[in-house]
Amino acid sequence: MANPATNPLVACDNVGLTFPGPVQALEGTTFQLQRGELVSVVGPSGCGKSTLLRLIAGLIANTSGNLQVAGQSAMQARQHGLHIGFVFQDATLLPWRTIQDNIRLPLELLKIPRSEHATRIREALELVGLQDFAHALPNQLSGGMRMRVALVRALVTHPELLLLDEPFGALDEITRQRLNEDLLALWRSQKWSGVFITHNVYEAVFLSQRVLVMSPRPGRLIADVPIPFEFPRTPELRGTAEFAKLAAEVSSLLRRISP
Repeated sequence: MANPATNPLVACDNVGLTFPGPVQALEGTTFQLQRGELVSVVGPSGCGKSTLLRLIAGLIANTSGNLQVAGQSAMQARQHGLHIGFVFQDATLLPWRTIQDNIRLPLELLKIPRSEHATRIREALELVGLQDFAHALPNQLSGGMRMRVALVRALVTHPELLLLDEPFGALDEITRQRLNEDLLALWRSQKWSGVFITHNVYEAVFLSQRVLVMSPRPGRLIADVPIPFEFPRTPELRGTAEFAKLAAEVSSLLRRISP
């Protein structure tokens, strides 16, 4: 039997997707995500970044190439119990549910025993410093606080894989930076693997072990930029010459492919 510790969690080999029309969304997409790795994906609008996440999540099927998640097709992985968390650009909290009951929702959907809910919800709220807001409604929280809730709601089921689709795109820069730091703290403490979609080059470089650069549609990966900074990464990293150099490198790649 293959050793899961030495095999990639996600393996895309020449993956393509063509929608009826036909519209070719992705072609020749090849990369691997190792267990415990956090990578970012950047590229022009409409290049297929979100589509790639949906393929990995097993929500849609590729039309060419081979995509495996945990050694099986993405759809099989989802159906056979691989825990995948998904965080969207909008927090998508249910407005009529309290914060603790929003976090409870995935526990209910996965039929996790009710006896475990209170502990998991309390721990989730403590992770992001929102334990005093357990009984608040979403409209009583700021945008940054709502996104913190969305993050821990995705993590409360202890997923192996977390997929994040521009979760901080609508937030101001200071809030975004603080949430970047929160996200890294959660990643380091919980050891999940992650794919983070963003348009913000500085965010991608700060968060990731690698930054994947996608071409305009049909999307394909044109660069895989390693990010060598050690963890934990502090806010001061953003002010260093080394950080600026890597961000400029990724920005240059994007400028070259801009239509």
